[in-house]
Amino acid sequence: LFNQRQLEIIDLLQTEDKVSVSELTQRFGVSLVTVRQDLKKLEDQGVLKRTHGGAIPVDNGYDTSTRMWNNYEQKLRIAQRAASMVSDGETVIVETGSTCSLLARELASKRGVTVITNSVFLCNFVRRCPALDVVLLGGSFQHDAEANVGPLTKLGLAQFSVDKCFIGADAISEDKGVSTINLFRAEVARAMALGARVLTGADLAVSVTGLAGPDGDDRGNPVGTVFAALAAPEGVFVRQLLLGGDRAQIRALSAHHALDMARRYLTHQM
Repeated sequence: LFNQRQLEIIDLLQTEDKVSVSELTQRFGVSLVTVRQDLKKLEDQGVLKRTHGGAIPVDNGYDTSTRMWNNYEQKLRIAQRAASMVSDGETVIVETGSTCSLLARELASKRGVTVITNSVFLCNFVRRCPALDVVLLGGSFQHDAEANVGPLTKLGLAQFSVDKCFIGADAISEDKGVSTINLFRAEVARAMALGARVLTGADLAVSVTGLAGPDGDDRGNPVGTVFAALAAPEGVFVRQLLLGGDRAQIRALSAHHALDMARRYLTHQM
């Protein structure tokens, strides 16, 4: 979607109150016309607001459209990695959030993929992707998250059986696993996970196939296949393991491995 020059402008606006056309022209060694075209494209995508001679960041508080551009390149790598797990023709649940919305846009390049979501923001974000089938669940509208939650959302989810479920995360803990700061969103996320063959998240992916029995399921899928993923500026590191135990134990173990990857990365061991 964005070239490297436009990505650098996004990064600049994370720390600067304003960027000027003349400064950007000197920085990138391109013409004024090129810089103005870059700023127009970024404005059309909601990244910034053009001003006389430059641009300023869009300030919508801490809503999804603002968070989208924080660590954008890292989020995009996560979305691309998650999209690689989806095959043509699959039906998937994608929860609300900036990274999840980027994932939905990545899925638009596949054939016959259907996305079931509670995110009004996501629907608007992929409105120019006609190849992607999107089902929006009803419910009580949360203005800040731009998402539907509540009993009606969970009732709608109960009507579907999907291949995979992608859920965003506000935090990850070795003891508690993946968590969110919003109670109503957490309830919807749990309902989403119940209807999915494979549960995935922004930081890790956990297969829940065959957890009811010790030998896997009737399709030959092994119990407790875990993909622990760490997103870093250099790329996304993935560790695949087979873990035994019940759902709670597998969640705890997968969180442990994700945190171990983070520790190794921070101490330059990977």
